[in-house]
Amino acid sequence: MKGPYKLLIFPSFILLLFLIAYPLAFSLYYSFFFWNLAVSHEPLGFVGLDNYVTVLSDPRVGKATMITLILAVVATSIELALGLGIAVLLDRDFRGVGLFRALLVMPTAIAPVVAGLIFRYMFYQGIGMGFFPWFLHTIGIGTPERGILGDSSTALFGVMLSMIWRWTPFFAITTLAGLKSVPVELLDAAKVDGASGYTLFRYIKLPYARKVMLIVFIIAFMMHFNTYDEVYAMTRGGPGDATTTLSYLLYREGLIYYNIGVASAMTWLIAIILLIAVNLYFKVTFKGEEI
Repeated sequence: MKGPYKLLIFPSFILLLFLIAYPLAFSLYYSFFFWNLAVSHEPLGFVGLDNYVTVLSDPRVGKATMITLILAVVATSIELALGLGIAVLLDRDFRGVGLFRALLVMPTAIAPVVAGLIFRYMFYQGIGMGFFPWFLHTIGIGTPERGILGDSSTALFGVMLSMIWRWTPFFAITTLAGLKSVPVELLDAAKVDGASGYTLFRYIKLPYARKVMLIVFIIAFMMHFNTYDEVYAMTRGGPGDATTTLSYLLYREGLIYYNIGVASAMTWLIAIILLIAVNLYFKVTFKGEEI
């Protein structure tokens, strides 16, 4: 873009800069102050790195970090595998394939809180038992006495299932787009040379879809690392702190305990963790490649 046309994007640039830069600067500045709205409506003094020390020494933060990493890595990996499988099934012409592809998008369009509430009632155990307890009891497996979301050993799985249901279609659609990007001439040439369906997929289609899948993986990982909505709707971080993610812990610190200084420090620590993880991911997975 040359000349006066650059001025056309200037208003959007300023608006984007304000929407991103101001909250970041605000949280960074007040992360060095003691500020609790339950005590005062103004910061009460500069405390240096005390808020960061408080966050790093809090055992709840360490446990929430582990829960968040488990949730993000496991859920994203399962979504990648399921999405690839669905994409392979839809990468062919059969009657009604267009309808299946359209319906596949629907879970992604549902708000996270709504999805969380739907699964909360599907996990409900009591009079008017939800689908999952009913199904597990029907096949003879059973469920914990307090229910899937009420037991610390299964609650995280329940939250994870809601996320997988909502994000797997996104993986499937994007992976399908990658598979469809293979030039027809290349496929025809491989078929003439006698390549089987597995060979076409393994050595031609999958490499074309690889970059798309890896980029979508890190996008989903970042979204899951910041998971709050499903946790709030389904478990409120419980039972105990079995499903308390970093984002939900941040919500409690800032909006329930009104500890703005500590919440601001926690925000930046989460951002730093994500920044390091994303940079390492790109260096390892795209080493020597152009993205």
